[in-house]
Amino acid sequence: MVVITTLWCRQRLKLTIAPEPLRELLKAVLPERDHRRLATIPANHLAQRRLTPGNVRTALDQLDLRGLPIRLNTLLDALTLEEREQQGQRQPMGFV
Repeated sequence: MVVITTLWCRQRLKLTIAPEPLRELLKAVLPERDHRRLATIPANHLAQRRLTPGNVRTALDQLDLRGLPIRLNTLLDALTLEEREQQGQRQPMGFV
């Protein structure tokens, strides 16, 4: 019972990253050539994202596993997939 309660509390207490700290985190992991494009993303667009530092870490791991470069577009795509996964909107495995 304690484990179930702890897991439930962790899921409910996930704190999302505010727009500017998210921008700084993305800037820290992206190559310098993407920094200018990252700066053009409006803060309200970043504010709509419900991301945690763990989501960013998982997205980076997914890119690494797939052999994809860490670029702004690929990272944003991976973050979108991770965000959907966290909200329970899993993609079908392909043989549905």
